Amino acid sequence: MFFLRHGFVLVLLVVACASVGDAQDKEKPFPTNDEINLLFTQADRAMAQYKATVDLEERQFAGTPGETEAVAKDKEVSSGWEAMSKGMKTKPEAFNSRFGLEIVLLLDDASRNALLCSNQASLRIPTSDNATDAEVWLHLVQSCSDTSTLIYTVSETAAALYQKYLDAAEQLAKESVEVATKCTDILKNNAASQKH
Repeated sequence: MFFLRHGFVLVLLVVACASVGDAQDKEKPFPTNDEINLLFTQADRAMAQYKATVDLEERQFAGTPGETEAVAKDKEVSSGWEAMSKGMKTKPEAFNSRFGLEIVLLLDDASRNALLCSNQASLRIPTSDNATDAEVWLHLVQSCSDTSTLIYTVSETAAALYQKYLDAAEQLAKESVEVATKCTDILKNNAASQKH
């Protein structure tokens, strides 16, 4: 009877601790799949524009020694996005992990690369032989600049969403420690009362 009664009390304590944890789990504001999917819809559009801009950049800078490496790096970012995007579409909740940070960093890289493209192309305008060449370079400047701005805007959204994940993870960790402490205190008090 002694073990039965104390076993029942222990089960009640575990259930009480678990219910406190469940109640707190409902409060965690992690990014939802809908928010993440919306971000990826926006990012896919921006990165499609990035890919088109990189193709234009490659044509314009064809044969230019220093620019060939830059274009290759730009293409790496584009292909990296395609791989990440595919994975995230099948499992959007993966954003709520270190992969979210990788998305933010990749978008920042793309924005910076497009801005560098714009700067490099603008240096070609004064050295153009004729107005037509200057217009072609000006078009590349504008295309790269527009792409950089678009991707920067999307990367800001991604960073805000990732910050939401970090805040929720921190809140959950604090709540878990609080629940564990409360449950430990209940168990200690129960053990102390059983000794008397």
